[in-house]
Amino acid sequence: MKYKVMAHSSPRAMRQTGFTLVETLLVIGILVLAMAAITGVALTTGASQAAQNEGLLIDTAGNKIRNIYSSTADYNTLDTAVAEGFELFPQSMGQAPTINTWGGTVTVVSPPANVATPSGVGARQFEINWPNVAEDSCSDLAAKQTSALGVSVDGTEVYSRGDADLDPINPALVSGNCDEGVTVTFVYGKL
Repeated sequence: MKYKVMAHSSPRAMRQTGFTLVETLLVIGILVLAMAAITGVALTTGASQAAQNEGLLIDTAGNKIRNIYSSTADYNTLDTAVAEGFELFPQSMGQAPTINTWGGTVTVVSPPANVATPSGVGARQFEINWPNVAEDSCSDLAAKQTSALGVSVDGTEVYSRGDADLDPINPALVSGNCDEGVTVTFVYGKL
């Protein structure tokens, strides 16, 4: 029996199978970057969604209070304890005290610290304070389209219905005041 020995004339004549280490690491690096981008979008979307949900809760509560007090001249008897008696917020937020998504204790105050419109005075308005808001949700929450007469971020008014400088909402003013743990205040009332 004769055996034929085949010799390769060069190393290039051998066929490569599989991937080199460099190619494998490159693919893994690209996958890691893609996953990081997807995670970043998901986290941003999550913060924005939390702000939208909280904004809806605030506006619903503000409108409920306005409806409850519709036959009175003002909100003179309104405070946090009275508001909690109206069960304005879902039970999952707790009752007395009501806790928002970011762990802040929600308060309702009349009259508000800052009157939101020139025509509104004193107890004809009330404010809903949403404390401890996360920085990544603050701008979305403060800019949420609501029926509020005014909005402030940590005491700085960023929206006031009818005010030429603050209606519509001033995004630069909002983002300039949004830090971690701020209070966003929504003012509602009778015009």
